[in-house]
Amino acid sequence: MKTLLSVLLLVILSGSTIAQYKITGQVIDEENKPLEYATIVLLNPADSTLVYFGVTNLDGEFQIKNINEGLYLMQYSFVGKKTFYKTINIPTPSGEDTGILKLITQNDSLGEVIIEAELVPLIFRNDTLEYNAKAFRTRPGAAVEELLNKLPGIEVDNSGNIKAEGEEVTKILVDGKEFFDDDPKVATKNLPAVALSKVQVIDRKSDESIFSGIDDGQREKTINLKLKEDYKKGFFGEISAGSSVSINNYSLSSKIYQFTEKTQNALLGMYNNVNESGFTNKDNNQFGLNNKGINDVIAGGFNLSFNPASENRYFVNYLGNRRDKDLIEHAYIQNIYPNGSYDQDISTVEVDIDQPSDLNFGLRHSFNADKRLFINGKITFIESQQRSNNITLSKNQEKLLNTQINESSVSSSDIYGWLEASYIVKLKNDKLQFKTSSSAIINDLSNEIEWLNEINFFDPLNQLMSQQFQDNSRSRVLLNSEPSLLIKLKNSWAISFGAKFSMDENELFKSEGQIIEKIGAELLQRPKFTTNQYLISPSIILNRSKEKSQLNFQILGNVNQFEKIQDEVSIQKKKYRYLMPRLNYQFEYRPGRRINFRYTTNMIMPNPDQLIPVSNTINQLNIIKGNTDLEPEYRHQGVANWNIFDQFSFTSFSIRLSGIYTKEKIRWKQTISDDLIKITQPINVKNDLNFTFSSEFSTPIRALEININLKASESWSKSRVFINEQENINTNQNHIFNLTLENRKNTIFSTRLGAGINITDSKFSLADQQNNYYYNTSYSFDLRYTPNNRWNFQAKANILNYDSQSFNEAVDIPLINIDMSYFFFEAEKGSLTITAFDLLNQYTGFQRISQPNFLMQQEWNTLTRYIMLTFGFRFR
Repeated sequence: MKTLLSVLLLVILSGSTIAQYKITGQVIDEENKPLEYATIVLLNPADSTLVYFGVTNLDGEFQIKNINEGLYLMQYSFVGKKTFYKTINIPTPSGEDTGILKLITQNDSLGEVIIEAELVPLIFRNDTLEYNAKAFRTRPGAAVEELLNKLPGIEVDNSGNIKAEGEEVTKILVDGKEFFDDDPKVATKNLPAVALSKVQVIDRKSDESIFSGIDDGQREKTINLKLKEDYKKGFFGEISAGSSVSINNYSLSSKIYQFTEKTQNALLGMYNNVNESGFTNKDNNQFGLNNKGINDVIAGGFNLSFNPASENRYFVNYLGNRRDKDLIEHAYIQNIYPNGSYDQDISTVEVDIDQPSDLNFGLRHSFNADKRLFINGKITFIESQQRSNNITLSKNQEKLLNTQINESSVSSSDIYGWLEASYIVKLKNDKLQFKTSSSAIINDLSNEIEWLNEINFFDPLNQLMSQQFQDNSRSRVLLNSEPSLLIKLKNSWAISFGAKFSMDENELFKSEGQIIEKIGAELLQRPKFTTNQYLISPSIILNRSKEKSQLNFQILGNVNQFEKIQDEVSIQKKKYRYLMPRLNYQFEYRPGRRINFRYTTNMIMPNPDQLIPVSNTINQLNIIKGNTDLEPEYRHQGVANWNIFDQFSFTSFSIRLSGIYTKEKIRWKQTISDDLIKITQPINVKNDLNFTFSSEFSTPIRALEININLKASESWSKSRVFINEQENINTNQNHIFNLTLENRKNTIFSTRLGAGINITDSKFSLADQQNNYYYNTSYSFDLRYTPNNRWNFQAKANILNYDSQSFNEAVDIPLINIDMSYFFFEAEKGSLTITAFDLLNQYTGFQRISQPNFLMQQEWNTLTRYIMLTFGFRFR
């Protein structure tokens, strides 16, 4: 392993020992005033791709360091100024100082044609950083994600999460419009990079904030993908089909797009049994946790968007799939017990069929300049069936006390609907605004469960057998209405008066009984349990919005009537009165330097599953019972952020500190018998604390031609549970450190090397001998070689190591994949790819979890070695 890492490090650093040079200079305007944020770029004369760049400072001065010897095309550019070019040979005979260059104002009569014809790799437009996609070379068939990772100031991690200017990107737009609303990765992982002309990074306000003109300080770091004009005519997309060489693995995929100035249409489809669960790998955020079991997946989706006018937009999108899963899983659990612990080994064989579907829709409609309507909605439908068999062995100090054999089947359906509408009217020349918002949530969940239990006790000998069923029906109706009046004051101040009226009804109905052979079912009726919540929340909101700072302060007064009803009879009705202050402050004290503080308070009511006073005996070794005396949680959360992004060096640094304090936190109490049967019941505990500190630093090291990224995270939590009437305080500390080195300037070789360590320190007051300290380390590399437009080679490896401390043994999980692609036809539209997955045939699913009352290690089956040949074709 060490030898491999050393070789990869040498590859990343290759070329850094070549003699390197520096150039400096100054850029001014016609009035001899310095131009800040002018971009100076050294381009490859052969294809005009970016090689080196610099940005001028407040005095209009720039410097570009660590330049390799050679001939370059030097470009000076600034918004509104005529771009200037000259050829430069490094090293320059006159030394490193290139002198003073004057940029003159662009002649408007030249029009946009000349401006668009110029290849300016990156430019600052007010608060927008814009990249020219043509200046950054990607391989044939590359998705947008690969292009983004080549842009200075943008980073894409192994899971596809994106950061720009040091901040997490939460929204992706295509030509200024949302594309598959919920997940930005749908666009970055599926749209082709070749379709883009520009990439813009912006701090986006909400649609309502833009219309009202009141800046509430809320920002979303957003990337806008601007398409080439040629890709707004007709259809374009990609189809692919793959099959394994030796075993029965397959993968089919199709992506079809149509974009115009007024419409966005997309159709996606896939069918595979190689554990690709969807179009974004949304659930695959951590190596080692990807897709439990072996999965057959069929998935599809569409996006329809229509903009008849610049202020009006109507959209609907859908993503759905069916997943058939075969799972074999083993879990080892250390349960905390007064003055010690006991162990459980659980082996599970499971077959699942899941069919989730999401439909999102909405509109933005402007009746005139003073009236606008916003509507957003979502409908989710999930059907699932599950059959499982598991065996549980419970031991105390290696002595077997009981075993449980369980066979179960579950059928469930879940329908969820959400609708929100806001209407804003501007009055008195925009000085007075009236807004009314209404929302509704309707949720209906039902499941049918049948199970057979056989429990054997050994001290003394005894056996319990049962065959039971349970039918559960849960429903929820939530209605909100929130009118408000906003008044614009002097000196950037605004004040809003409003009130929220809410009704929330939750209902749970259970029926269960014994399944008696030859007779049928003996029904044991369970109670129906309902909670009704009526909320009135008057509010005063104070806003101050200036060019560099935004302040939003809210005072909400909650009057909440909460009623618990069992079998149509009220058993408790109680009013809660809370003051709910909230604060959001943001200040950009220098360009690229920003601090933000946010404080929120929330009240969280218990749900019927936590309240219903009956025992759930599906798992007769862990019987769960509700508690009608539960009180609501009252949560305080504070978040502070400090972000720095240096536009001159593209260095970013961020610090985030967050804390959560919860009064009346709902936790658990457990009663454990001598034969290790647990009865678990939710209770309120006095307080619950959680603190997190994280920091990230990223910068290009141009002397070595690499990018370096350092991440560190510290979290601390203090939780309380009760075991056999004794309080157990669990203090949990987690330390995470990650380092990534990446050489992405080289257009032929692209390399990424990563390493990380995750340390968990868990302490239990009830049984300090069970305190646990364990860690896992991870290593990853990604090597891509693209010698020309016809060939592409890629090798990826992830290696995860869990130490043996607190567990029986150390675990190593390697995953090595290799791809080789050949492109053919005109413009490399056709491709053949050979993929070798899990070359070592040692990949498996694995994780370790620490909770206030137990420590668990899980292992499960997943996809292993296969070799697949895939044909792809891109069309336009």
